[in-house]
Amino acid sequence: MKTLSIKARMALVGLVVVAAMGAIGGLGVYGMSVLSNNLQTVHDTSVLPLRSLKKAADAYAVNVIDAVNKTNAGLMSSEDAVKSIRGAQETVKTSWAEYKTTNLNEKELAVARDAEMAMAAADADIERLLAALQGKSGFVRDGLRDFDGALYKSVDPVGDKLSALIDMQVEIARDLHTSGEALFTAKRTIVVAGCAAAALVLMVFGWLLYRNIIPPMLGLAGRMRAITSGDTSVEVDLDRSDELGDVVTAFKGLYGKIQADLEDSRQVAMAN
Repeated sequence: MKTLSIKARMALVGLVVVAAMGAIGGLGVYGMSVLSNNLQTVHDTSVLPLRSLKKAADAYAVNVIDAVNKTNAGLMSSEDAVKSIRGAQETVKTSWAEYKTTNLNEKELAVARDAEMAMAAADADIERLLAALQGKSGFVRDGLRDFDGALYKSVDPVGDKLSALIDMQVEIARDLHTSGEALFTAKRTIVVAGCAAAALVLMVFGWLLYRNIIPPMLGLAGRMRAITSGDTSVEVDLDRSDELGDVVTAFKGLYGKIQADLEDSRQVAMAN
């Protein structure tokens, strides 16, 4: 480092600081990118399937069963019941198709096949229900006693399978959260270690910079004070090729000129 100028040394320290900040910032950006990807994965593999499964489950449990119960109790007209049930069928069809487009593992596929079998049985009973409503209009209290309660036998298995699939989505989300936490811990450790390493490097460079500049300057200042006090025996010798060396060279030239002038003055005085 002695061969470098002070300006170059300061620039080198600045470069190290910028590099350290860039590295730490890069790690931070990379960590945020990984976090964003993990959140996107949770959304795609858990949130979207959960939404589709819930819509399908609600269509069976609420739209169909609720329509049957209310119609049989005389609280809903036959026309509104048909509309609600047809809407439920469309919701189930759309939601199940959305669910099947997501990435399913083998366990999910197996339960999904069981769910489709249960839905086929439930759909057959719902079609019988719609056929029974075809010839009715207005309010038909006790007109669906054959379906009120009995329909649970075919709809409940569908709910059980959909609930099992929902539980799987929750488990997948939990696993993703666990892996995300582990990744965050690892990245945090790397960032902390990087900060510690950067601080150590800066301390080393700072100490080297201090050792190569401050002590020589203090030594030079001490020699200058000694010369100023009249001690002409002091030698100013500092072998450096940086700006401080230039100052020493200039001072040595000035000091030599002063000594030569003093010697000339003594020679003149002795001659007189």
